[in-house]
Amino acid sequence: MKKLRNIHGRGMPCLKRILRIMKLTNVFMFLMIFQLSASVYSQNNTLSIKVRNATIREILLRIENQSDHTFLYNNAQIDVEKRIDIDVEDKNVEEILDQIFKGTNVKYRTFNNNRSYVLYSDKNEFGLSQQQNNVKGKVTNQQGEPIPGVTVVVKGTTEGTVTNADGNYSLSNVPGDATLVFSFVGMQSQEVVVESQTNINVTMKEETIGIDEVVAIGYGTIQK
Repeated sequence: MKKLRNIHGRGMPCLKRILRIMKLTNVFMFLMIFQLSASVYSQNNTLSIKVRNATIREILLRIENQSDHTFLYNNAQIDVEKRIDIDVEDKNVEEILDQIFKGTNVKYRTFNNNRSYVLYSDKNEFGLSQQQNNVKGKVTNQQGEPIPGVTVVVKGTTEGTVTNADGNYSLSNVPGDATLVFSFVGMQSQEVVVESQTNINVTMKEETIGIDEVVAIGYGTIQK
């Protein structure tokens, strides 16, 4: 009888451990299946649309009426009044959107388990594609001497660097419409618009002090 009790006593913790592992396995399997079903939802939900001379707004509304999908967009960025022809059969939403906006700069992101779409344009307000540039250059004084320690910052951000001992600097992934700000103690700050430039050299001028900014004292002068 003692042996039976000992065997039973050792077996119970083992059985509990096995049951706990089985429960955790079931939870993980459920989560994996849930994520998989969310990722393939839009692929399995196919639509058929055939219209002529319809606005993009009308087509998006038709998709919303025929499915659980919704679309969010900014009228200032997306020309939803543009008229197009479309003829698709048994296509998922991504394939339909790719055809609607083919040849344009309109892109989309999904959320809410791939049921909602945010449409956006990668154009800036001037209609130019946003490009990321690698910018480098050299900062010198009016005598052509390199200035080390000059702060170079992308205006409006915390992204920046400082020039090395030779006055050289380098910045990565700078937007094409960004402005670089060059500053150094005793020098006039300068701002340069990047545009499509990849090499920007800057000559800094000394900051002059007007006579009205200096106060004479008994043992020297100080700046106001």
